[in-house]
Amino acid sequence: MVFPVRMRAWRIHEFGSPEVLRLEAAPVPSPGPGDVLVKIAVASINPIDWKMRSGLLQNVMKIALPRTLGRDCAGTIVAVGEGISEVAIGQVVAGLTDPAKHGTHAEYAVLPVVQAAPIPPGIVPEVAASRPLKKGEEYLR
Repeated sequence: MVFPVRMRAWRIHEFGSPEVLRLEAAPVPSPGPGDVLVKIAVASINPIDWKMRSGLLQNVMKIALPRTLGRDCAGTIVAVGEGISEVAIGQVVAGLTDPAKHGTHAEYAVLPVVQAAPIPPGIVPEVAASRPLKKGEEYLR
């Protein structure tokens, strides 16, 4: 499957109010070992997003700038990293990004495969994307 090398993403280059968010071109991330690349259909917004954006979490975790925010999402797997066998390209999943890496407020995001799960039948992506951070592993497995 061929996908672009650039994508649109909501990123911050400094900490502050919502006005620091910029919709801009960014590189499409590559999945590493144990990761999947997801084409985002839906991403949620959680308290961690505004806390990261405002700089409130700098004492807890260092946030490199520029940064794409977002943790939860639903979308389609378009690439897999080395060692992935539990999910496949083309599968629709919901999951969480690693909070130390770029997030889901973009066209593509990398998720650790252990935090990505097939969306159960009858669950729409909008609902699936709102659940992982709230329920964690309990929802995903």
